[in-house]
Amino acid sequence: MSKKKKPKNRGPRAKIKISLCMIVRDEESCLSRCLSSAVPLVDEIVVVDTGSVDQTVKIAKDFGASVIDFEWQNDFSKARNVSLDHAKGEWILFLDADEELAPKSCQLVRQTLKANKTFNRFFFTIVNFQGENSHTSHAFRAPSVRLFRNRQEYRFKGAIHEDIMFADGNCGTIDTEIWHYGYLDGEINKRQKHERNANLVEKNHADDNDYSLFLAANEEYQRGSFKSALEKYFQAYAGSKGTRKVFADRLLLNIIKCCYQLDLFDELNKWVEIGLARCPRYTDLEYGRAVSYLKQENYAGALESYNACLALGEPPMQYGSQSGVGSWLALTGIGICFANVQQPREAVTAWLQALKINPLAYYVMEYVIDTLLHLGYDEQRIRQKLESFIDLDTPEAKQVLEESLRINTNALGNR
Repeated sequence: MSKKKKPKNRGPRAKIKISLCMIVRDEESCLSRCLSSAVPLVDEIVVVDTGSVDQTVKIAKDFGASVIDFEWQNDFSKARNVSLDHAKGEWILFLDADEELAPKSCQLVRQTLKANKTFNRFFFTIVNFQGENSHTSHAFRAPSVRLFRNRQEYRFKGAIHEDIMFADGNCGTIDTEIWHYGYLDGEINKRQKHERNANLVEKNHADDNDYSLFLAANEEYQRGSFKSALEKYFQAYAGSKGTRKVFADRLLLNIIKCCYQLDLFDELNKWVEIGLARCPRYTDLEYGRAVSYLKQENYAGALESYNACLALGEPPMQYGSQSGVGSWLALTGIGICFANVQQPREAVTAWLQALKINPLAYYVMEYVIDTLLHLGYDEQRIRQKLESFIDLDTPEAKQVLEESLRINTNALGNR
């Protein structure tokens, strides 16, 4: 095992610049990854442990962390605020154990803080990986304040989905990412997050205000209770009169997602128009309309909407967004439309463009191989077609190519 790096000892008189603050419990499977990514940046690590029975505390101490034992009280904010109370840094960075700072983040943060004369806090982009693993190319990106000045008035509120409601408007952006692995299928099932979150929402958000309803609706949606979720989203929108900027964009998007799940297509179109009037550059809203047209087999409408997504491009950072809605995902949808109207060559062209943007979209690679085989291409020509857009020497690409060729060749041979 390689020796773990510890924060540098700046000496007793040195001013601590950045404190990493965390709350943890039974995180031995991922804590080292998180701390390894942050150690080059921070001067202090403060870890609040809420009852670990595995090697979490030992791992934290191996990285030089100060560990505070704190009895779990079904309230994330209380635990987070304990970590803030113990932090000595001028700035606070907070991470969860299932997160990781992207490479080069440390350099960007240092440069930003050195040049900063205005801002009291900074947004990072959280990349929430979804699906089976982080290489499946599915991720939802959302802005989140993760670095802020260490001030007594900056404290978390909310038992779940805790946040700091800053009174001042001095907020900047650091163009870097935090990778979050907690929404991968295996992590959700292992930790039973939906059940835990639903219980906390029910216990701590009984006042039915607009934000509480939004959080409760999110948990309903995650459990597949789309009708109940939609009712709560409508109530939240009415209660806030659609003006709360903190969550208005996600509220509109989630209404559209619920309408899609419930096949309420006219209602979906209505909310796309409402959303685009409010957030004209929020590509995910138009993408919601595109996939609804595809679901209805309205390929002309879907093509129009997917092309509108390409024209909009990826939305600005302030919106929570599915990665690729303004680029490779839209191109993938365009290819599916062409394939369904018997224009396979146009479909392949769109899919190859998608792969050029995102070579990790291996399911798109499967579409290309399947279509080219039906067009009469042999293996050599398929490889030649693909190799300009994707690295065929990676283990994942090799596996997809071999399996797709075998399955499709067998299928064609049995006809």
